Amino acid sequence: MADHHRAELVVDALKMAAAAAACRKGAALDRVHRGLTVQGFQPVEHVVDSGYISPDSIHQASQQWGITLFGPVRDDPQASKRPGFANQDFHIDWQARTLTCPNGVTSPAWKPTLGDGHPRLSVLFPRKACRECADRLKCTGNVDGMGRHIFLMPQPLQEIQTQHRAEQTTAEWRRRYAIRAGLRSHGLRHGACPWPAELPL
Repeated sequence: MADHHRAELVVDALKMAAAAAACRKGAALDRVHRGLTVQGFQPVEHVVDSGYISPDSIHQASQQWGITLFGPVRDDPQASKRPGFANQDFHIDWQARTLTCPNGVTSPAWKPTLGDGHPRLSVLFPRKACRECADRLKCTGNVDGMGRHIFLMPQPLQEIQTQHRAEQTTAEWRRRYAIRAGLRSHGLRHGACPWPAELPL
């Protein structure tokens, strides 16, 4: 009986992912969660690759389905520049709605905006402060004197991103995520069908 249920879980997940291949990956992931929950196979933790994980998808899986989404959140592009200050190097004051840079300069209050159709918070540091800063090239990456411009997500999503980026640099996180590579080596990904999960069966 247990083996029969296990086979059904794999087949159904593959079918659902294939049917949703033309949709946005977030929508495909939500369909998988919905289908597994309806069938009584709701996982506690769902391991996915970087193409299917974002602060939004982590938050939605947790709030809507009670599922912990586990996978690598995209790194801050600024963090790959050496030297450079990444967004996580700035202190966020959610009450004052400001950021403070590594050198102690505090921004004016951020302004709500949209990014790719999603709510974002636009933080622009004063031009004068950035032009006079000795670390200007490390931070802004430009020579025209513009202040550092940072976009934040709403607090729940921003905190998810910060937490996951920190966790995925640890050896323990890499050990846990290695389960995906192990399952892939057993042929659980087929052709062009993007199965978005390795579920704990």
